[in-house]
Amino acid sequence: MSFEFSQAVRMRKMVVAEWVCGVSAILMLAGCATPTTIKVDDPKVSVPSIRLGVSLEDDNSNPSAYQSGSAIELGFSKAQGNGDQKLVSGQVMMGGVIIPSPETIHNEFDFNYSSLAYRWRKFPNDRKIGFELSGGLARASLGMDLTTATQSASDQFIDLGLHYGAAIIWRARPTTTLQLRLAGFSSGISFDDVDTGISSLGRYELLLTQALGESIELRAGYAKWEINGSAGAFQSDFRTSFSGPEIELGFNF
Repeated sequence: MSFEFSQAVRMRKMVVAEWVCGVSAILMLAGCATPTTIKVDDPKVSVPSIRLGVSLEDDNSNPSAYQSGSAIELGFSKAQGNGDQKLVSGQVMMGGVIIPSPETIHNEFDFNYSSLAYRWRKFPNDRKIGFELSGGLARASLGMDLTTATQSASDQFIDLGLHYGAAIIWRARPTTTLQLRLAGFSSGISFDDVDTGISSLGRYELLLTQALGESIELRAGYAKWEINGSAGAFQSDFRTSFSGPEIELGFNF
């Protein structure tokens, strides 16, 4: 009886050991198959922008002058850049293409952003320091082309979502200001797939503005953008960032 009992214990130990080894192997394979995030950062990107603003105030004799009030604004920005990512371990997966490590991946991107927002601005007691809040809808699109010595992959992501922003404004003169602006985007609708596309972005700007007439305004300064998203289920996430000089031409009515 004791011999049979010992044999049963040994068999159970062997089954448990095989089960543990099998689970460990699966976990190891799953870890190896986890896609690596696609990362690119280009610090030398010029960002041209254009903006159209329509005042909602009754007194709008000088629309380019910075004063308290509200408006509807339509904006558009565009950026193109590139960068290299050294893939030391793991693998990048995008558009059905698997790029294994070790590898150096060259990433070229084309980004477009358009927004329609309500903007509210306030200079308390008509002081030089004011602030601004905005919110509305936006469309973001990002095209990426990945290339290595032997492989290539590309994809295009287009998403609709919420646009929101805030700014602190120093009014040196009614038509000349220095601005610190922050804006964000959170996607709500994807044209590609439920798990695919741009999930969020951040925009950070330091701008000097000057009115060129009653209805034309020029903004120039420095901007940084950060874009986050996913290439799809079981594929790589992506993180695209770029920064550099920004020039924006505004038309105010």
